[in-house]
Amino acid sequence: MFKDEALDEIDEARKQRWDHQALLGVSVESSANYPLLADENFLARFDLLATLVPPRLEEEETGEEKKVRAFASTEVDEKGIPRRIWYPYYDDMFRRCWEAEGNPATIVASSPSSSLSSSSSSSSREQASPPFHRRENAVAYINSNCDTMSDRDAIVFQIAQALEPLGVPLRAPGACLNNMPRVARSGSKIDALRPYKFCVAMENSEDDHYVSEKVYDALVAGCVPIYFGAPNILDYVPHRDAIIDVRVLGGARRAAEEIARLAFDDVAYAAKHDWRDRPSTWSEGFKRLQAQTWRDGVGPFEKCDLPSGLSDPHMRRQCALCVEVAVWRRTRTRELRSEKSGKEQEEEEKRGRRVV
Repeated sequence: MFKDEALDEIDEARKQRWDHQALLGVSVESSANYPLLADENFLARFDLLATLVPPRLEEEETGEEKKVRAFASTEVDEKGIPRRIWYPYYDDMFRRCWEAEGNPATIVASSPSSSLSSSSSSSSREQASPPFHRRENAVAYINSNCDTMSDRDAIVFQIAQALEPLGVPLRAPGACLNNMPRVARSGSKIDALRPYKFCVAMENSEDDHYVSEKVYDALVAGCVPIYFGAPNILDYVPHRDAIIDVRVLGGARRAAEEIARLAFDDVAYAAKHDWRDRPSTWSEGFKRLQAQTWRDGVGPFEKCDLPSGLSDPHMRRQCALCVEVAVWRRTRTRELRSEKSGKEQEEEEKRGRRVV
């Protein structure tokens, strides 16, 4: 992402590019960390934007408020040229991870195949992750960035202090609040989270749509995420009961009380996972997210069936982005040809009038 002092470079790049070349701005950060992402004057310098913020479509008037009814993967202008691309962290990497462990995806008429649900037997689930009664009554915390705008280390510390006397310890094998042997950076974070009932999934800042891989890692690992970050997180997770939202509960102390309640009540804890077998109850926001990013759905990933050796999810996201850039260039080229044709016709008419 460009910083303030690079604005002159962006303007210079606009002057030097060819007419059919797009100036593309890409960011998967939050505007809390990068204020330029909320600066319309800055964003207007780019022809095409790929960010975590989805384009809005079909707003429904509800009194004085507007309720968003749908998101699109790509917003186009009146000429059909792509303008803004939805570039969320969520993609089919979660389905792949889930199915790789022998869990068949659930097919639901109202939503695409699910990476996070399974209609499998209890034996196949046991192969994927330890069943609830074998998981440790503990909170896992794996993070390397310990100084964040969201102050997540302080929140986790307060939760841990309240839970320790109740017999729910903090297991922190990462760099932050470390209290046990460090997990190898080359290892799987999801595997490291599997042994625990709860795991911390807190963002480094609080910003709408800034939902990183952390909450999805936790859901795939089978633990209950303790979440803090995006105020509109319910648009990005399957169900409100899928997470413990520190913000909604009112802070670290209330969150600790909820964790303690679930830790020693098997029925209540199991209920936090009911959404896995009930995709019809999933949030509309999550269904939209799947519909716009799913490889086999209507989203841009359907155009990116890469060879098996190039099927890394990050490469698939980049491929989807390249597809939209190609659409921009093709449409822009046609527009330029049309403009050129119109100018040539106008010149011919002028020459004809002069001859007469």
